[in-house]
Amino acid sequence: FFSGSETALTAASRARMQALMGQGNKHAMRVGRLHARMEKVIGTVLLGNTLVNALTAVLMTQVLGFYFGETGATPIIAAVIATAFLYIFSEVLPKTFAINNADRFSLAVAPLVQFFVMLTYPITHVTQMICSGLLRLFGLRIINEPGAEEPIEVLRGAIELHAGSIDQLQ
Repeated sequence: FFSGSETALTAASRARMQALMGQGNKHAMRVGRLHARMEKVIGTVLLGNTLVNALTAVLMTQVLGFYFGETGATPIIAAVIATAFLYIFSEVLPKTFAINNADRFSLAVAPLVQFFVMLTYPITHVTQMICSGLLRLFGLRIINEPGAEEPIEVLRGAIELHAGSIDQLQ
């Protein structure tokens, strides 16, 4: 859920969402609000993924220990199996689906993601403050507005790319 949601929300067409918002689509409005707070969405997704990954590893170790006994190799075998399981079912599969159905997926998951963002806000807010403080210790500047430091080269590149596609059409 978390990996797929992150991919879908990141890849969702902002133009399509804007058009749907203009039609009064409530889910598109939620996607728009989430886009405006992507740093909070990313923090929530990372927290959810970390929790799911940790729980998977613990449960896998307990299940293997129950069925095959507690040996020194049990945690290692459990880690390998959990990694394969998480890699396929929690990362590659949901992200592949999400990138190929970004708009539809983001509209579907927006209410749940918004709920989780609100639910985890105290944790993600404190985490962001800690990370910002640590980065400042190393002299790195934190930008609170997404895109606030967009290099002019990126804008020029987008204009050139657009101009090139128009030239190809002519």
